[in-house]
Amino acid sequence: MDWVASPMLTPRRGHLAVLVEGNGSVLIAGGSAADEPLAQTELFEPWNDAFIAAGPLTAPRKQLTGAALGNGAVLAAGGLNANGPNAACGVNSGPALVFSGAETAPDGRYYLNGQTATIGGSGFKPNALLNFELRRRLSPSSSISIPGRLLTASGITGSLGGLSFTPIMNILTSDGGEDFVILTSGPGGVAYAGFRAKLRTSFTFTRLVDSVLTRQPIPVRATLSADHSANALSTSLGTPAEFFFVATARAVLRSSASQPPH
Repeated sequence: MDWVASPMLTPRRGHLAVLVEGNGSVLIAGGSAADEPLAQTELFEPWNDAFIAAGPLTAPRKQLTGAALGNGAVLAAGGLNANGPNAACGVNSGPALVFSGAETAPDGRYYLNGQTATIGGSGFKPNALLNFELRRRLSPSSSISIPGRLLTASGITGSLGGLSFTPIMNILTSDGGEDFVILTSGPGGVAYAGFRAKLRTSFTFTRLVDSVLTRQPIPVRATLSADHSANALSTSLGTPAEFFFVATARAVLRSSASQPPH
């Protein structure tokens, strides 16, 4: 693994580092330098590979704790200063993005082919001029701009401050397995969020009747049985696919490489 991030603005140790949900940046807060507690905070912006200064903590302290509150906000609490434990608490807020109609999985938000990726947001000034940039992620540290796929013109007057939703791109079958990121900037700051495109499921079970031999190919829209339950097999594929079952109550399914139309 290669480390590519730029250095922090202020050297420190014993600090807080929290990923800002919906914003994509990482908040670095407090800590100490030369044994002196710090109040300085900064944000790491992965899209720029750079740190920028943020507002100071309510009190200098080290070994503080914190949590992302969602919608671009982070809570920082407690810690130590020269007098011992500190009760200071504060919230840092910034713009954030939220996706509409996206499914959530362990590997992140995703859309299926035929759907439209749509975002809203908070923390931007209502009816402010916003810029959108759509990028395809090539690796954790690199991406390329794909303005031709952007549905929302760059430089529109948006209303993300009021959680209105804006279409970003139509998901095509050819996008299956790709990761995308959207960078939204305007008065109040910048927010960066990612989503994934997955292929729509090409077949579903609706009915299973009678038994079939092990590893016997079954044509599209055929009926079969593996467990004597009242379910049926149907598919949206326009060309035949092969479905293989073992002669037990459990089935092993495999389809051909044919993809649904889009």
